Amino acid sequence: MSDDLIRILAKLPTTGEADLTPCTMTLHECQTYVGGYIEILRTRTPGELLVINEEGTLDELPYNAQASMAVHPDYYVLDGIRGNALIILETDDL
Repeated sequence: MSDDLIRILAKLPTTGEADLTPCTMTLHECQTYVGGYIEILRTRTPGELLVINEEGTLDELPYNAQASMAVHPDYYVLDGIRGNALIILETDDL
């Protein structure tokens, strides 16, 4: 899957405005953007997923308010989402 392109709907940095320009990224590019191995969570919007750094809290990455508000309420996130995040389309591959 590392060479497959993932459709990105939005980039949610920890600071500044969200980039809502659709684009594509490889798995490696997604890992680079979030700063490590990825974890995928459901968002509040059906058909969209949130890609985050799976060790964002352990790595003491900055709090991401935009990503924390996007995460589905079924997930218990004690300290909120940490680090940069991506919103992607849910597909059969994920």
